[in-house]
Amino acid sequence: MDVLCSQLVLSGVPVWRSAWALQPKAGNQFGRGVFWTEGKPVIDQEYDHDELVRDRFQQSPFRVLLFGGEPIRRRLLDPDCPMDFPILDDLRPAGATDYVALPVRLMDGRIHATTWSTKDDFGFDNNHIAMLEAVNDQMALLFELWEATDRS
Repeated sequence: MDVLCSQLVLSGVPVWRSAWALQPKAGNQFGRGVFWTEGKPVIDQEYDHDELVRDRFQQSPFRVLLFGGEPIRRRLLDPDCPMDFPILDDLRPAGATDYVALPVRLMDGRIHATTWSTKDDFGFDNNHIAMLEAVNDQMALLFELWEATDRS
């Protein structure tokens, strides 16, 4: 994740923060969250099924995406931006200007999700969004290959 996000920044996509929600094929684990913020270590967190009932998940864009929702975009630099997810109340004061949440659809029907935030004065432009969508498509393939070769 660190390499991917750093490469996006070097390619001109002004990513400041990214989070990934991954659903395992089976097991007691509900999922995994991986969090990247520019200049900080990556955080990798496992979640059990109890997470489904916690407010922070119920009010999260991840819940919307993991259960089949469409992409979400919030232009935080717009004073009239809907602040309909609590994470936005954390991101805007930290300087975020734009937020995008995208589903990563796998062949078996499961959905992973990614979120992308920027502090760029103008937010993400259409080319940035297209690049993030292309990255998501490639990530779906990588997740499929990784799971197919996982022998644990």
